Amino acid sequence: MASTVATTTTAQREQPLVTARTVGNVEALFASCAAVLVFHLVLDGFLRMGPEWSPRGELMMGLISASVIVALGLQYPRYPRAAQGGVSLLIGLFGFVHATPLYLGHLVKLGFSPAELPGLASIVAGLALVLLGIALLASVLPHWSLRVVLVPVGIVVLAWLSFPLSASVYITNIPRVPLGDETPADYGLAYEDVTFENSDGDTLSGWYVPSQNGAAIIIVHGSGGNRAGGLERAAMLADHGYGVLLFELRGFGESDGEPVGLGWTGVEDVAPAIDYLEGRPDIVEGRIGGLGISMGGEVLLEVEATDPRLQAVVADGVEVRAAEELLELPGSFSWIGAPTYFINTSMVALLSGQDQPPPLHEIIGDIAPRPLLLVSAPGEEANWNRRLLESAGPGTELWETGVGHTTSFSVLQEEFESRVIALFDEALLAP
Repeated sequence: MASTVATTTTAQREQPLVTARTVGNVEALFASCAAVLVFHLVLDGFLRMGPEWSPRGELMMGLISASVIVALGLQYPRYPRAAQGGVSLLIGLFGFVHATPLYLGHLVKLGFSPAELPGLASIVAGLALVLLGIALLASVLPHWSLRVVLVPVGIVVLAWLSFPLSASVYITNIPRVPLGDETPADYGLAYEDVTFENSDGDTLSGWYVPSQNGAAIIIVHGSGGNRAGGLERAAMLADHGYGVLLFELRGFGESDGEPVGLGWTGVEDVAPAIDYLEGRPDIVEGRIGGLGISMGGEVLLEVEATDPRLQAVVADGVEVRAAEELLELPGSFSWIGAPTYFINTSMVALLSGQDQPPPLHEIIGDIAPRPLLLVSAPGEEANWNRRLLESAGPGTELWETGVGHTTSFSVLQEEFESRVIALFDEALLAP
């Protein structure tokens, strides 16, 4: 009897941990999740979920990506376990990074619609493949202690990589927020619908409120916004006689083209807006200014530094937009965050096909002596604006509001109006 027990125990001890059933389950899970990703990539490339999306060769990219997944999937059963883990991890990370920023961004900005179900399924499938890959790779480690150490480290590294990669996908595919029904007429303003083209042939759309004092202000929206977000500021400017041009950068609102949520193409879009105003009979030569909100502030700061036709700018909420700028900030955070920013901006350049613009701290000095008002919230935004002030020449001022990002207009409206109108009156109306 003892011999029989011993034999049974030994047999149990020698029973393989990975059975045919386990292998079958792994392969079935991989095949199911990969099929979801392939379906979504092809569907996304063909349809792009409606008019709010701007295609950028998505069909070709989707077909190529889907073909790679299919090719890897056909060979998947022949791979050793470690290779299966690596393939599962890479494909899962790709699917998760591709789908998550697009569809979660849509849920936040536009709400849920049934058309987004394939994308949401792709998020789940990508995450499942990531977890499968981690489990398979952990299973080939020779000792449990290595799993305890390496698996958490691996998860942290994956999370660290997925954040800038996902952000770059979102930045180059920001959902268009519907313009809505509100127009300048709701603020008692006469206006015209206007369009003009940028140098790439994209038609940019906007509203123009005619000038009463011979000067005009261009309002540039923030990332993920549209011209309607500047209506209250436009009403304030119009009350003081200024003409106001509210328009959308390429890929936003009703403007054609591909969006880049860091505003890298903004200079090329503001130039034709200035051309439009210079051709207006109600505008006196040399009386054009700009008011930028968040990303729009960064765009107009760059425009003022490179285009002398823009005589004065209010930049509300300028933030860091590249790793080289982040390194200019004090403290260790800049060095910790710089690699993430570098990955993010490098991927944005790759996905958008756009060159990174010059760092703002290197060009802000070219604005002098034309006026520039930097309006800043507390924290890292204030640190960056102080750094910009150090490099700026005469004519640049910094107003640290003590309130949230771009909320000074609503929270400190009287002071905002006083400062902004004083700057534009002196720059654009003084004899």
